[in-house]
Amino acid sequence: MRQKREWMRESCMLVLGFAVAVGGSSACGGFRSCQDNLTCTPSESELDRQEQSEASALAEAAANPSGGGAAGAPSGLGIPEDEEQESLGATDSTTERELPADYCVVGDPRCSGVVPIYLSPEGQAGASGSEVDPVGSLERALELAAQTSGVIFACDGDYDVELGSLNIPPGTIIRGGYSCGQWQASLGRTRFLAETSRGHAIRDAKDIVLSALEFVAPTAQEPGQSSIGLRVVNSQNLRLDHVAIEAGRGADGAEVSGYIRRAESGTPGEHGTVACGRNLGASGVVTICEGQQLGPVSARGGHGGSEFFPSGEAGADAAETASSRGRGGRGVDAAKMTTCSNGGRGVDGDDGVSGEGASDWGSLTADGEYAVAPGTPGFEGEIGHSGGGGGGGPYYQASVCSRADGTLSSSGGSGGAGGCPGKGGQAGKSGGASLGLVLLNSSASLTNLQVRVAQGGAGTPGVAGQSGGYGGTGGMNASFGVEPYHRACAGGPGGEGGHGGTGGPGAGGPSVALVAQGSSVVQEAVLSRLP
Repeated sequence: MRQKREWMRESCMLVLGFAVAVGGSSACGGFRSCQDNLTCTPSESELDRQEQSEASALAEAAANPSGGGAAGAPSGLGIPEDEEQESLGATDSTTERELPADYCVVGDPRCSGVVPIYLSPEGQAGASGSEVDPVGSLERALELAAQTSGVIFACDGDYDVELGSLNIPPGTIIRGGYSCGQWQASLGRTRFLAETSRGHAIRDAKDIVLSALEFVAPTAQEPGQSSIGLRVVNSQNLRLDHVAIEAGRGADGAEVSGYIRRAESGTPGEHGTVACGRNLGASGVVTICEGQQLGPVSARGGHGGSEFFPSGEAGADAAETASSRGRGGRGVDAAKMTTCSNGGRGVDGDDGVSGEGASDWGSLTADGEYAVAPGTPGFEGEIGHSGGGGGGGPYYQASVCSRADGTLSSSGGSGGAGGCPGKGGQAGKSGGASLGLVLLNSSASLTNLQVRVAQGGAGTPGVAGQSGGYGGTGGMNASFGVEPYHRACAGGPGGEGGHGGTGGPGAGGPSVALVAQGSSVVQEAVLSRLP
């Protein structure tokens, strides 16, 4: 028993970054009358007797926070993976259940003056709400109770209802644990079953007592969705007495898709040409990515020779840093009759940095629901560096030219532009949480509260970034003769764009029994994990 008590205390400490204020008072022992004990408070002697041991256990739990739970990065908190995760319905119902100290039944003199509305799964829509004619819906029971004592007795069975859809007037008391028909203490269970994993919610309520009831939320179905047993939002003086809460498993995060195609290739360099007179080298080009100009203009090709400048000009270097640019090729040396060389290849762009995994445990929305913590996407790669220009060819005396110098010349091709950068990969999606009781901007007293939470959903990994685009091809050479030194040379190809970084992984959903934010919690008795 001690192990179970400590486990639940650990789950109730500082979790998800939300401040939890837990006081160490005792259970209410004895009663003066049924009506009094619907809102009873602990005696001074009981507080003195348990205060020291309760405070000691809380300090011990705070120093040893719980772990385990959901798969993913990072993992959730709560029940370790080897713990049994059976549903409330699978618990042995023949075990005698402890009932509240102020529990009263039909015929009990302690209940004198209390005129409850009776609720049964077999009740009828038009019933009066008496013990022989119970109503069949909680909504109708609340309407009738608001006109009488504000007290509802619910007999055992399953009720398909979500509290969040109902108006609960101030001062309402709902008690379960009664046998249907006889309205005596029962070994059965009074369960309110939520239709969706959002679970039950109590909003803007005051002075509400819920006793001997079970609130169940199903396992989440949609990717990243959470299962929350009971949310209490902007409500004051709520009392949960011998209440059991169960949350289903959080759903795994959604799968994310990667890129099918590479980024766009760089623009090809312009080709060299043959022309009369001194032929200017091919012009440089720029990288165009998704219609936008990126990066510098690539290197131009070398000029062709002329009568007065017989040798071809060297191709230009790419206008980038010396370590990354494509170098220009040498031009033809007319005197030595040496050949030219092609421009150098541009250096590939750097790859983008990978994204990071989710760095926190998420947050609560204004309605007390869990907002998952996202990972970060990968960063975009770097544009590829452009290639160098090809060397120019020599001049050649030619009768075909009508110019005064009568020469032909060939120019070098320009360098290709660098490839477009790859985009960063999508971040993985975080898993949903499994949360038992959430208190948001509320005050509550908890007496013998039992909570079961399941695993949080697994986070999914981020995907690889987009591959960078290929570099543009260098412009082709031009030639006016059959000899090798009669031709100019081609520009160098651009470098590939850098690949995008991989997206960071999503977080595993947390698994927590009690989460409180902006709330005060009085723990009147030990919180325990359901067997």
